[in-house]
Amino acid sequence: MAEGVFNLSNTRNTLSAEVESGWQEVDGTEWETLLLWNRHINRFTSFFAGANLGDALEDDRGVLGLHYLLPFNLETRSFIGTDGEARVVTEKEFQLLPRLSLDGLVQYETSGEWETVSGLSYTINKDLSLRIQWHTDYRWGAGLQLRF
Repeated sequence: MAEGVFNLSNTRNTLSAEVESGWQEVDGTEWETLLLWNRHINRFTSFFAGANLGDALEDDRGVLGLHYLLPFNLETRSFIGTDGEARVVTEKEFQLLPRLSLDGLVQYETSGEWETVSGLSYTINKDLSLRIQWHTDYRWGAGLQLRF
């Protein structure tokens, strides 16, 4: 599995691209891309619009949603697509030690699909971390996390 997150932002706006691709424990290579424009209202709330692109053209849809920071820094994102399907995502990161962090994500789609991801990261320097992760679709993996 490979993941990528790219952000370009100013004070009130963020353009982002989230890419996820996997090829183990699934039938063929699967990928999903989420292209979003976020408009920040305050430090807790932002609205977004964009596109959710998938493996096939029939998987593509426009999205409109809300990103909200709940108490205890639980990040939530929910959106509805042009196909009428909705998605709710909740994620949290725990800083266990100065260089060691644990994170988790739970995602539910109204089509009945659940997805969970849990990972452990060890920071080597400000640009590089070692990471192990468990994903419901792709199972266990290990790799490098690059930041720039």
